[in-house]
Amino acid sequence: MINENYKYSELTSKIIGCAMTVHKTLGNGFQPGRCGSDLSKSTSH
Repeated sequence: MINENYKYSELTSKIIGCAMTVHKTLGNGFQPGRCGSDLSKSTSH
């Protein structure tokens, strides 16, 4: 939604749109259960 009262409304709308497209394609970026196990594997050496 573009609100002309805000200086960067159009740019912000485009950035959020791009972020939503990436999110729809890749899914959640932070998976607590998975990240924890990956971290423990990488630090166990």
